[in-house]
Amino acid sequence: MNLTATIPNWRGLTEAIKARVEAAVEATAFAAEAEIKTSMPTQGAGRSYSIGNVTRNLRQSERAGVGVMRQFGKVVMTTASGLRVQQNAAGSRFNVVVGARLHRASAPGEPPAIDTGALVNSVNAKRIGSMRWGIYESMIGGYLEHGTSTILPRPHVAPAAERVRQSFVDAIREAVRP
Repeated sequence: MNLTATIPNWRGLTEAIKARVEAAVEATAFAAEAEIKTSMPTQGAGRSYSIGNVTRNLRQSERAGVGVMRQFGKVVMTTASGLRVQQNAAGSRFNVVVGARLHRASAPGEPPAIDTGALVNSVNAKRIGSMRWGIYESMIGGYLEHGTSTILPRPHVAPAAERVRQSFVDAIREAVRP
């Protein structure tokens, strides 16, 4: 998802006005970036789901009491106190499952909820030319912004741009004022 601001006919501006307009465009680009990032909540209002297990190393004292049983066609190891035990692929390491990491997704129509931070960290304002700045983010941001056949839209760039629009107009008006 890209958001670009361009000033048409900028060649006719004086150098002093150009510098002020460039500063206003740059400030607005960084304001839009910040607005996008702060609009993403850490928890959404959508459904909650588990993302993997929270584990700790199996203590030496717990190893002697590990029991093995078959449950629903799978081999399950548990400690004497009932905690589930996981083994790594090589079989050399054992961990005790002590909980699960939960994520609450955003509901359709609200900005995407932060899970790993990859989307929010991918949002960047970059200069792309004289008086031209763009806001760039990862490809998943575009899918979330506009939706797909299986994901309803979770707009976050367009609302942020709308929130900084008036301050941009005011800054440009001030910059070209003699």
